[in-house]
Amino acid sequence: MNTWKSIFAQSPVNSGYYDEEELPHSNWHWPKGTWFQARRDIMRERQPAWGHNIRKLHEISALRGLNS
Repeated sequence: MNTWKSIFAQSPVNSGYYDEEELPHSNWHWPKGTWFQARRDIMRERQPAWGHNIRKLHEISALRGLNS
């Protein structure tokens, strides 16, 4: 039986004994320096924050007299 089958068979949902301390442990970290992260950073630099755009829209509508 593989690890995941063992975990599900022992889960409280399946009326099994469940001891979290006995589960296999592994250290895992998010990957760093990926293409997606670089692309995200580029897009963030090119596009202003949403709050900035909303303020700009309010300023334009106030100048046009649309806000009362």
